[in-house]
Amino acid sequence: MMMKYRHVLLVFLVLFGNLCKAIADSSVGDIYISVVQPERNEIPQEAAKQLENKMHQLITANGIADTDPNGRFVITAKCFIVTKDVIGGAPQRVSQKIDFTFMIGDIIENKVFESYTISAIGIGINENKSFINAIIKLKTNSPQFTSFVEKAKEKIIQYYASRCEQIIIEAKQLAANHDYQQAIYQLMQVPNICDCAEKCQTLMIIYYDAYTESTAVELLNEAKSKWASAPNADGAAMAADVIAQIPAGTKVQPDIDVLVAEINKKLREDEKRDWKFKMQQYNDEIARQKREFALRKQQQEADVAYRDRQQAADNEYRRKEQVARDQRRRMLIDACRQVGLAFAKNYQPPTYNVKNIYAW
Repeated sequence: MMMKYRHVLLVFLVLFGNLCKAIADSSVGDIYISVVQPERNEIPQEAAKQLENKMHQLITANGIADTDPNGRFVITAKCFIVTKDVIGGAPQRVSQKIDFTFMIGDIIENKVFESYTISAIGIGINENKSFINAIIKLKTNSPQFTSFVEKAKEKIIQYYASRCEQIIIEAKQLAANHDYQQAIYQLMQVPNICDCAEKCQTLMIIYYDAYTESTAVELLNEAKSKWASAPNADGAAMAADVIAQIPAGTKVQPDIDVLVAEINKKLREDEKRDWKFKMQQYNDEIARQKREFALRKQQQEADVAYRDRQQAADNEYRRKEQVARDQRRRMLIDACRQVGLAFAKNYQPPTYNVKNIYAW
């Protein structure tokens, strides 16, 4: 089992590079809410941009990802000018009392989950500056704003809790069709707090392993094709570029070794220079990944050992094993999340009518 986990972790290092840090709590299952602010006649363009920034601050300050890959859950705002006065002087200034109403909802079902209205007075040399001044005064870290977001989060969690089993069914169907990336993408939507989140994460790990193995097979076949089409120095160079992309430690490694040996045998000595250089780069990269994994594992073991020393001696061994398992699982889940996010970058969700927001 340890070797299997090591294999998957090394694959992750090849595909996605270094993680910035070991994740204390898995980031899979984040709630996603997009900031959507359609053009509104009552808000000057520059002020509208400031209002968008304010909503981004509000969402991220409350632990929410501010871009929903599905485009389903959104936050928006509308304004109502309660009073407007011109203050004399040089220069004249505009004073406006503005009601800002923030709304979070489901754009697909055209449903508002929560709304919150707050008033602010803005003063500026024109209406735009007055609007901006009022927006700046909105304190997104206030208890009222926090409560507004938390209530909306609960509604989103309820949505996923009610659909979790259906999401799993859809993910299994995608995986059955070898669409592992989208299966992972679907499962990672489920927030950690949902009862079935652990089940989703377990499936994600399974599909991640299948995805890396499938990717390795595809790349190996591509490398073979490059070499077969041009069994010379040029073909070897093309094959080497593809081999360098194959995840380390997969089941195709013996086949990679066979292909490398075949290419190495057929190339003439004067053709081997570039090939040997690329293979050295490949071997150096694999060695670097293994060293980094060893250092990461060593640090984790040191962290675990430190915490273990604080526990009663009779619990030390069991707790150490559990922590190690939890760490491995968190790293695997985060690797799964990277696969899902990579898929989301190229995924085009159905287009929904943003104009529905005008009716909110």
